[in-house]
Amino acid sequence: MMAPSIAALVGISYVTFVNWTTSIRRRRYTFVMALAVTVGVQAMIIAGYSEWRSWMLPMVIGAGLLAVILLGWQAIKSRSEKDKSQAVVHSAAFLILFIAPFAWSLTSVLYGSGNAAFLLRDQI
Repeated sequence: MMAPSIAALVGISYVTFVNWTTSIRRRRYTFVMALAVTVGVQAMIIAGYSEWRSWMLPMVIGAGLLAVILLGWQAIKSRSEKDKSQAVVHSAAFLILFIAPFAWSLTSVLYGSGNAAFLLRDQI
């Protein structure tokens, strides 16, 4: 039941971070720092699981570093107006944050653990 409220918070934070990229210079780096910290935390969590380490760790670190570099480069450029490339980079960076959580939630559905009772409704 927490999913709608979490989704609302995610949407609000995304809009806030994107709006901050065109504001004061210090705020431009907030999304870059938040993305770098989140990618680092996800990498530390993934490193603890051998079955995820082989394929997900390079994907999360590689895509995260690329997004951090692109966002940092855009933050260094002093642009006050938004353009299409900026929106694409922000959206891609935001979606990169969902690689690991998507895979983790997908395994609970595929392997029947967690709260996947809706998949078993025909067998009850």
